[in-house]
Amino acid sequence: MSGREAFVVNGPLKVWNAEIGGISIICAMGMTRTFFNSLFNKGINASVCSSGIDFFTGETGYYVWIYHMIRLFEFGDTIFIILKKQPLIFLHWYHHALTLFFSWHSYPAMNTWVQYGIYINSVVHGFMYTYFLLRSMKVPVPGIFAQSLTVFQIVQFFAIAATLVHTTAPCESSLDVLLFGWDVHLSYLVLFTLFYLKKYDKKEKKEK
Repeated sequence: MSGREAFVVNGPLKVWNAEIGGISIICAMGMTRTFFNSLFNKGINASVCSSGIDFFTGETGYYVWIYHMIRLFEFGDTIFIILKKQPLIFLHWYHHALTLFFSWHSYPAMNTWVQYGIYINSVVHGFMYTYFLLRSMKVPVPGIFAQSLTVFQIVQFFAIAATLVHTTAPCESSLDVLLFGWDVHLSYLVLFTLFYLKKYDKKEKKEK
């Protein structure tokens, strides 16, 4: 591969971004009713600590299942990066690999606090792959949009960390999933914050 020129994959990349973005949006829409019903009608404590049976079963459970399956297919991003001979940074493959491992490990436990990560992540990916699709179509997108997406991801990890703090109280949560969740999301919070500071903070200082 080192001696070859980068592959031209614009066509497949557009289809890929449209599919992953579309599926993420559909999943988010399918989970919205149950997620907010749990949050506003049952209360924050119940949305974090009680049984997650409502979120992980029935119609909503179908979208949750799709969410977990799509984590595997997101490695297609890595394939496109390699084919285009773009830099494959640590954050990219670490994030995809650990998210797949954690999501498949936590899925059978049906811990209700995990719904925060699943729902918010689906929303984030819906916006993110829509952005990727527009970029692959050469549609001009303001730079602030990409920066806002990174901020959105960091806020996501703060929100999940807040639910994890609450879940340390007596809750219907598997200890191994809880501890694994702490490791995963704290590492994401640190890595994405460092990525943001490196990419955008330095850029803003140069512009000044």
